[in-house]
Amino acid sequence: AAMIRLRKDFPDAAEAVQASVFLELLDLDPSSREGSAMVEGILKESPHEVPALMAKARSSEAGDRKGEAEGLYREVLRLYPDFAPAAKRLAILCVDDPAKVGEAASFAAKAREVLTDDSELSAALARIKFLQGDFGLASQLLQDAEAHRNLEAVELYMLGISLAELKRAPEAKQALERALEARL
Repeated sequence: AAMIRLRKDFPDAAEAVQASVFLELLDLDPSSREGSAMVEGILKESPHEVPALMAKARSSEAGDRKGEAEGLYREVLRLYPDFAPAAKRLAILCVDDPAKVGEAASFAAKAREVLTDDSELSAALARIKFLQGDFGLASQLLQDAEAHRNLEAVELYMLGISLAELKRAPEAKQALERALEARL
């Protein structure tokens, strides 16, 4: 919204040009040939252009190049340590590696300060808390995420196990049955 206002209110400002590039990158499919060429061109000219780094990282993620994506998100956080979207993506990427669960928790906590209602982040944080054995918070976060979207089978499983650990057997059974229906 700020970029749109900047471009509208100050069309001749140098920052308006940057805002236009930023907005164009938001609408761009970085995995397309055109998108990839644009992103690479921007990064060749300006290797620290955060929107282009984010676009390239998302493309790397989509292309199952998780290590490359992780490196790009880390670079964004090196440039802007409080940039919540990069911290969120790193939390999501790191939670699947048992050696990085603590690091994922740190990234998720940082992102959660800004992205308080993000259901994808809630689900990632729930997974982290589940893996750390905090079943109360895991179940709460999963239920919060479920208020905004349907949970995936593995998330329903984590919810069911968390509820069982909390001695809430009827709710646990229901969540686990739903996980099986979702082809866990």
